[in-house]
Amino acid sequence: MDNLFNPDGKLMRWGIKFTDLLLLQLLTLLCCLPVFTAGASFTAMHKVLLQLRRDEESGIIRTFFRSFRENFRQASVLWLLFAVLFLSLYLNWKILTGENAVPMFKVIRLLFPTMLLLALLGFVWVFVILSRYRNSIWGTLRSAFLVGLAHPLYSLGMALLMLLPLILLLVSVQTLPWLILLGFTIPGYLQAMMYSKVFDKLEAAMQEREENAGDAPA
Repeated sequence: MDNLFNPDGKLMRWGIKFTDLLLLQLLTLLCCLPVFTAGASFTAMHKVLLQLRRDEESGIIRTFFRSFRENFRQASVLWLLFAVLFLSLYLNWKILTGENAVPMFKVIRLLFPTMLLLALLGFVWVFVILSRYRNSIWGTLRSAFLVGLAHPLYSLGMALLMLLPLILLLVSVQTLPWLILLGFTIPGYLQAMMYSKVFDKLEAAMQEREENAGDAPA
């Protein structure tokens, strides 16, 4: 019984992590409130989540706001780009399925799920990539699509987790209080369990290339 309350025991560690996720949820929600800052907020959230997943956090509040500040410009531009992209897809779908839609649009409607899937795939990865690696806006965007396409199962799982709060809310509005408390960070932490493995593989491959380049004759 004493082991349950051991500071180094699993129960206490998970209790501390749960508290950390509650704090991170609060920070993420507050920094999403102006809406246009949501991209930077999600980027900072994923920065902290990866550290929580790897048990290497160095202060949640400090890490969150450092990432928020450092990635604000790029994250805001990317957030705006995806907002425009999803809005365009929505408006085009309304046109394609409207009463005045011409028969030719039926062919275009067949391509719509693919376009939506690609947009969702990029959105799932873009702030995750930005939280981990320094790159240009277009470099980050390109990397998000490439990594997403290279790991379709992880991408699908992460997309489902990202949409889970919305699905639960549509099923029952009574889930709203729980979603306010942990709607971003619990799905996000489960996502981090996936993309942490992808980052491990990517960084191992990059390290191997650097070592091979260093061993190459001048």
